[in-house]
Amino acid sequence: MCLLISGGHALITWVESVDKFQILGRNLDAAPGDVFDKVARRLKLANVKPEYRSLSGGALIELFARKNGDPFAVQFNSLQTRWNDCNFSFSGLMSSAIRKIERIEEENYIFCC
Repeated sequence: MCLLISGGHALITWVESVDKFQILGRNLDAAPGDVFDKVARRLKLANVKPEYRSLSGGALIELFARKNGDPFAVQFNSLQTRWNDCNFSFSGLMSSAIRKIERIEEENYIFCC
């Protein structure tokens, strides 16, 4: 059994050898790396320091999480569970993260004249 998650895809496979494997599940929509990139872009993490501009979204989120993170601060729904298969859907996670960011921004909005 192999779980492969990279920036571009996610796979669960049954592996017998290097060239003999069966794909049991894969990402159906947004790739994991795409989700990290869009959330990091929405948070404007690359703008914090000039040297952050060369990092990927996943690397930026990991960097900030290690420094300031509370793994229990925000609860998200689990990945797609509507079907009895091994496929992944990351688009809901991305939408939830963006909505949470927008709610926090609205709650902390300060109107200046």
